[in-house]
Amino acid sequence: MSILISTAYLDEGEQCDHLVLMHKSRVLEIGTPEQVQSLYPSLEEAMIHRIREVDEGLIHDRFGL
Repeated sequence: MSILISTAYLDEGEQCDHLVLMHKSRVLEIGTPEQVQSLYPSLEEAMIHRIREVDEGLIHDRFGL
């Protein structure tokens, strides 16, 4: 059985078996939480980095960091 969960809460995403990170209807990353986070200290930082790569309009947004 598969269940699809859509959430902006990364702590919920960390509990899933697989993640699909999307931004503006584009798939940016697919994998386990560990695979998505692998190069960063947190899943949040991985998400921020991937979105900044594809959305130059957010390059100056600090995302609360």
